[in-house]
Amino acid sequence: MKSIVRTLTFSLGAWAVLVFVLALAATIWLLEYERNPIREDCDGLLAGLSRSVEVDEHEVPVIVASDSIAELKRHNPQLWYMVSVGTRFVEYNAQYRPELPFSLPYSGPFTAAVLDDGRAGKFACLTSLAIPGHPSATLILSGGRLWPSARAQFFFADNWPVLSFIALAFAAVVAFGVLLAARYVKTSLARVTELAKSVDPSAPQGTIPLSDIPLELRELVSALNVAFDEIANFIVQQRRFLGNVAHELRNPLAVLRAKVDTVAETSVRASLVAEIRRLTSLVGAMLDLARLQETHPETTLIDLRELTREVLADYAPSALDQNLQLEFDADGTGPILVEGVEVSIRSAIGNIVANAIVHARGATGILATLSERGNLSISDDGVGVANGLHHRMVEPFEKVGGNGQGSGLGLSIVQEIMRAHGGKLVVEPRLGGGLAVRLTFPIVRP
Repeated sequence: MKSIVRTLTFSLGAWAVLVFVLALAATIWLLEYERNPIREDCDGLLAGLSRSVEVDEHEVPVIVASDSIAELKRHNPQLWYMVSVGTRFVEYNAQYRPELPFSLPYSGPFTAAVLDDGRAGKFACLTSLAIPGHPSATLILSGGRLWPSARAQFFFADNWPVLSFIALAFAAVVAFGVLLAARYVKTSLARVTELAKSVDPSAPQGTIPLSDIPLELRELVSALNVAFDEIANFIVQQRRFLGNVAHELRNPLAVLRAKVDTVAETSVRASLVAEIRRLTSLVGAMLDLARLQETHPETTLIDLRELTREVLADYAPSALDQNLQLEFDADGTGPILVEGVEVSIRSAIGNIVANAIVHARGATGILATLSERGNLSISDDGVGVANGLHHRMVEPFEKVGGNGQGSGLGLSIVQEIMRAHGGKLVVEPRLGGGLAVRLTFPIVRP
């Protein structure tokens, strides 16, 4: 994908060069139309010849052969010229010598002149030469015209300061215009980007207002808004489905829990109770997640210390049934306040504790530590999981480690609950072996 700013700069620069060339060509044409062609041809031809004039050791003028002289003769087969220094002179194509109002060699006055024979359409050009020690040097020519390439060279050589100034001024104006255009495009795209970043991922309905968008980008933004609307409808359907499924599962779980109590064998009953409690916690988490995804969930101030203690007390019987020691260690004694939905945070903590009880292979204990900065870590001393797999445990339906049971939804739901509360979920290996799940909550200062 090409850069818009770079493409705009190169394209405008190319068009600017084309416009400048066309303007320059028009200027040259106008100047050529208004100029005196005889005078211009005389000046160009005399200037070209005079650069090749030298005086030898016998004080005789000579024309040094060069490519420019050869080209001059090739384009003007009837060219005649004469160079004189005092009484000595050299003449080329004497058969084409024009009728002159003076005799040769010409001895003055020494000035530039054009002798135009309007009836015959011929002209002769005369100029003095600046040769050191020879003030009487004169150059006269006739029968010559500047050809197009020579005329252009003479024009640029004669007008290069003005043309250079115009070119630099034009380039500066174009560069400034390109810079302004590029900055405007970049600013417009940055504005659209910022508006797109401000879209709420949980409710991305067409939230980019078209009133602040340039006309050229409105079609793109309109397409984005349509896509956002479709995504929002899909999210609403998912949330509705999640809530309905959770509601439908609550009653069968309650009936199943009542029937499990009638099981006579203690070990089987304890195992069933633990599974039903875990499943009930999962359903509760799904319901809590559905509540959190409402437009305005009802939040309260929650003492994280007290809430964690209550959750651990609820799961203490299940831990004892698995011969696990459940411990709680918290900094300080005062309340650690967080803002959120209490049932959701309770469900998130309970889900992690339940996972540790059921899936911590080889564990002898579970430790929950809470810092005054809102960091709650629940760790076990089991075998843990292989390195590099910890991040996969929060993905839906991923069953990493453990005994292969469960739905694989527990930690993914916990992660959604933490995001809804502005917190963070981290799964990492425990120092010394095992697994640690850390919940970080934003603290509310009293």
